[in-house]
Amino acid sequence: MEIEFDLSYYNQANCECFTSTTEAGWIFDRNCWKNAEFGFGIAYDLRQLASGCRLSIPKSGLTETGKNRIKTLTILLPDAAGKEADGGALVLPVETGMLCHTSGKLEKEYRIPVFCEREWDIFWCNMALYGRQDASGSRGVILEDGKFDCELRLRTNWGAEHEYRVDPLYLIREWPDDIMRQGDLSLFFDQIPSRDYNGLAQWFRKYNREERKLPSLAEKSRTNPDLAYSMKALTVRCRLAVKELPCPVYEQTPKTEPPIRVYMNYNDVATIARNYAEIGVGPSEFCLVGWNYGGHDGAFPQLFPVCEAVGSEKEMRQAGKVLNECGYRLNLHDNYYDAYTLAENFDFDDVCTSDAPYHMPVHGGGILGGGRAYRICGKMAEKYAVANLDEVKKRFPTFSGAYFIDVASLITLSRCANPRHPQSRGDNADSYKKILNMLQKKFGVSMSEGARDWSLPELDRAYMLINKPGNESVYDYTDEVIPLYQLIYHGYVIYNTFRSGINSWPGSFEYLWNLALGGLPIVYYHHLFNPDWGASNGCKIDLDTTPEAIQADAPLIKQVSDDVALVAPLQGIFMDEFIRHSDTVTESRFADGSSIYANFGETPAELNGTVIPPMNFKVKGK
Repeated sequence: MEIEFDLSYYNQANCECFTSTTEAGWIFDRNCWKNAEFGFGIAYDLRQLASGCRLSIPKSGLTETGKNRIKTLTILLPDAAGKEADGGALVLPVETGMLCHTSGKLEKEYRIPVFCEREWDIFWCNMALYGRQDASGSRGVILEDGKFDCELRLRTNWGAEHEYRVDPLYLIREWPDDIMRQGDLSLFFDQIPSRDYNGLAQWFRKYNREERKLPSLAEKSRTNPDLAYSMKALTVRCRLAVKELPCPVYEQTPKTEPPIRVYMNYNDVATIARNYAEIGVGPSEFCLVGWNYGGHDGAFPQLFPVCEAVGSEKEMRQAGKVLNECGYRLNLHDNYYDAYTLAENFDFDDVCTSDAPYHMPVHGGGILGGGRAYRICGKMAEKYAVANLDEVKKRFPTFSGAYFIDVASLITLSRCANPRHPQSRGDNADSYKKILNMLQKKFGVSMSEGARDWSLPELDRAYMLINKPGNESVYDYTDEVIPLYQLIYHGYVIYNTFRSGINSWPGSFEYLWNLALGGLPIVYYHHLFNPDWGASNGCKIDLDTTPEAIQADAPLIKQVSDDVALVAPLQGIFMDEFIRHSDTVTESRFADGSSIYANFGETPAELNGTVIPPMNFKVKGK
């Protein structure tokens, strides 16, 4: 099979130019393309396997014999294009998955970063996968080696043939004097008989089992009682303390840091737990946010002494004792992405730096409670995590379960040019996988914000998959949101589907949609703390901790807990198929024969002999 390529490159004047192996001057011989004029060579290996086809380009396969330097390499797989109005769709890994129907689009080209965003975006890709479906079946493509330096080039209604296609574009160099990226490139692809995304998802899940050897939640939980508990537990987040926002002091010292605002203390946490136990709220994992020195986002990577404005370590341990007596778990919120000048243990040389010629420190999460957040290089983050997590375990030996670290499974992976600790994007991902694995070993369950598929199996539980539903309208190339991620990864990771589902209640669309897609709810006391965040960030509803509010919210939380009990047995089961039976009724089918029926209508609906109340769901057993 002859594979074609598009290339962009820098010429001797450092101007960006373009060429393609489809043009004159390129010679093909035994899986190798050469162009004497440009001085380029592309050698590849193509192997047909029992489960699909693998295309590999070894790091020695890209050669440059002249003064031109390759910038990007785009692989043009055969049979990759649909045509205008052919009834098909392109399957994109954006958010939980989206379809681009092959009709009605402008002639346009897009570049969609997979895991290599240049800056933070509230929309992101969760999977190293894309595909195409039409009346004849589906084509699935999995990004393997090189996926951390890969973008998807999407073309709609393109050229005289009115083509719709997605092609992987690899960042070989990112500026004229950059070195050529190291490492191999590889893709795994196949033709699939199924004509919709359900079949594509099952094909990718099979790949995860056979090629990546991913263990399922069911398998991991057999020897991990903490994970078994988490799979049936409601997440309860408690924001304790935050400094003034917007932050008035960017580079803080102990003398200049703003005062801390206390939202709740450990007595409040214990009161909530007792209240839950009294009314019969089931398994729950409480996560303390802002317990550390400086409060939430106040002084990372320094954790101790604890935030005394909230309470002492003794009071923390007492709250944990109360929770354990109530049958619940207590654990902590932490961060190894952001660092602040206030931290006594922070070495500024550990910051991730931008590339030549400036080598400037890379900022992390913006301006937060601790001031300017600098990004710790992933390699150096490992050092802080080892020291901190050992100390946490020493001081709080009874804390177990879903220990949470911010954005480790979601961050925009960055190269680090600091000569003391250079990292590629792949190295960056490996560092955070190591930290997530530390959580598993020390606390039983790792939890983070986001759930990009490179973070598995080190990630057990995700704070969210996306910000909010309905984002297909944000892009002019997307037509429909699909639960592709859930169909692939339900049974591998526990999740709530979107941030805007936090503190959503029975009877609301977001609450029901999360459950329909296999997610577990999250409740959050003092969720709204940053005045810059609102509905557009997925933050809408809050829980307060006055005695009256705790009492008033109790019946709703009991109902949420009861719903968790209904869907919890499915957390370790793969989701095989998602079906829209009508505009208002959906079904999620699981590998054990069970289904979740959801009715988004205003009147009762009946499906397979089961009556589903309006804006509600039913779990039908096998």
